[in-house]
Order: sequence, then structure tokens, then C-alpha cells
Amino acid sequence: MSIPFDSNYILNKKKELLVAFTQQLGFTSLEYSNYLSFHQIQNEEMEQKVVEMLPALRTVFQTYHIRSITHRRNDKRFVLNLLRQLLKHMNYALESKTYHLIKDGRLTSSTKYRIVPIELNHEVSVSESRQE
Repeated sequence: MSIPFDSNYILNKKKELLVAFTQQLGFTSLEYSNYLSFHQIQNEEMEQKVVEMLPALRTVFQTYHIRSITHRRNDKRFVLNLLRQLLKHMNYALESKTYHLIKDGRLTSSTKYRIVPIELNHEVSVSESRQE
């Protein structure tokens, strides 16, 4: 008896976990992402939720690709770094914008982030090589 196996099973699971991870943080989707502030992403509550997701993430992502997955509690920006690494592995990036605020009469700055797809130019290089 043969069990049907999708050759993209692991890739599909990675994408599924990435979507769950980003939605847990508050992003609407991978393709049309909203902006979230640094403090919405990196806080104790989010860190605890991410720590609970680590066993599932470790089932499909390898530590040599995603270094923050080991979570040794010495990373000040654990959630943000893990998010960046997961997105990069799946051909997305975290775009940031820094903006200035006046808080208690003092000028400070903060950063907000959104997910953007990384443009891959494989089609261009393939078509160019065919023309030669």
C-alpha cells in the first residue's frame, strides 16, 4: 500500500507555521501586511507566546537556518530576531520605518515594522541565459 506524499509537505508546514506565528504577533497576512510597532512585537507577553510555539517551529525549521530557535534567553530582541530569521528563510523581509515622537516633552524615536516579500529574479536570469 502506497501512502500519497506531497513533495512540498515540509515547505507547506513551514508556511503554515509562519502564518500562525505572524498572526500571533498581530500581522494580518504575509502578502498585505500592516505595520506593528516595536513594542507590539517585542514584549514579555509575545515572548511567552513565542516560547510556547518553539517546539512546533523546531519540527520543520533547522537551527542552522534559524539560530534564534534555540532560545537561550540572552537575546534582548528575541521575538524580533526570530521573526526576521523565519521571514528571510521563507523569502520575506521585515521592513522598518523609524519615526520621531514627543513623549513627556522629550524627543524620542520608535520603529514600526511590516512584512514584505523578497523579490526573486530567477525568471529574469533564466530568460537572459536562454537568449545567449
